[in-house]
Amino acid sequence: LTSEPFAYVVDPKNGAGKVCDYCLKRSARLKGCPRCRVAHYCNKFCESSALSDHQTECCYFQEMFPCIPNTTVRLMARILIKLQRRHMRDCKEAVLDQTRTFDDLESHSEEILNDPAVLPRFHAVWATLQDFLGEGNMPTLLEGLEIFGKVLINRFCITDDELKPVGQGLYIGASIFDHSCDPDAAFVFDGTRLTVRAVRDLSVSSVREIYICYVDKLQMTLDRIEALQNQYYFTCNCSLCQQKDGDLLQETSNSLSVSIRNLQMELESTDDKQTVEWISERTREILSSQVKELPPNDISRVEASELAFECCAKRGLHAKAAGYAMQILDVLRCCYGIYSTKYGLFLFNIGKQYDAAGDHHSAETFFHMASWSLSVTHGKTHPVFRELLERRRANRRCISGPCK
Repeated sequence: LTSEPFAYVVDPKNGAGKVCDYCLKRSARLKGCPRCRVAHYCNKFCESSALSDHQTECCYFQEMFPCIPNTTVRLMARILIKLQRRHMRDCKEAVLDQTRTFDDLESHSEEILNDPAVLPRFHAVWATLQDFLGEGNMPTLLEGLEIFGKVLINRFCITDDELKPVGQGLYIGASIFDHSCDPDAAFVFDGTRLTVRAVRDLSVSSVREIYICYVDKLQMTLDRIEALQNQYYFTCNCSLCQQKDGDLLQETSNSLSVSIRNLQMELESTDDKQTVEWISERTREILSSQVKELPPNDISRVEASELAFECCAKRGLHAKAAGYAMQILDVLRCCYGIYSTKYGLFLFNIGKQYDAAGDHHSAETFFHMASWSLSVTHGKTHPVFRELLERRRANRRCISGPCK
């Protein structure tokens, strides 16, 4: 199943100035909107195609620059503008055997009214939207709460080919899928287009019987259940959450995990050589002291090893990067499953590191494993899979004699 967004925006922290505001593709030649200097585009085609969504916010950005509203405000504004043009029931998308409308989206507005953590966020968003659109263009407060809930519950984090967040979007069709921590299907993005693909053979009578995973599975079961309750207002009763055999993972120190995730976010936001080296050294210290004696399936140890892998890859230390990856490969396979976007891309990235290090036989092994996984999660026409095939062909040419 493929789904196009009803509305979407670029993530200001991870995507602004790095991806095109229309097609969400990364480019080193982006040109800023000459009027507001906030939106960036690949070319004139993308700029003109984005005009219907951008023209209203462009005027606001010019007045408020450099104070730009957050992602939720921008996404809400685009949705409200579209809803002014047509009724909710007319905003629809076909999903296999059903037609899904904006009206069908869950809002959990009653839960939001009773949520002391989320309700103030709604009022802050509402106040900014009044400045953004003008009070005369706003729905009633209760209608606004209903729309806010639909956005909060149903939006997707749009990611690039490396699963890095670049934007947020509301997909009316794809929002039909419910959650399971042991999903039947995986979803991937190609620019703004979202594709959902089955990762196992299915025998279902309705699309409502197909499940995707809403959260990162590298969490303790209770943390995963709490995250789903806080974000989506339901208690997960899937087979993984109900199992009584104990967690696959362990977490000895939550504060250490938080520190590692903060380093991860800092790494993702910088290309500065000295900063990357500092993060790499800090991660090495954590691995050699704080997590050294922890079991291989401890979350802090897994996250620190993954961070060390990314640091070494950025620094061009390819053999070391592959070594860190091998330490956590089995844990990630057990946690995510063979046919998952996370595991398949991890295999691909290990292959890239071995290839760059000149170990072409090991690279071929991991490219081969990645091809099995990514052919299921991404499909053979996705740009990631095509890149894998090209790299594998080039790697094979470097191998003297037949590949084993």
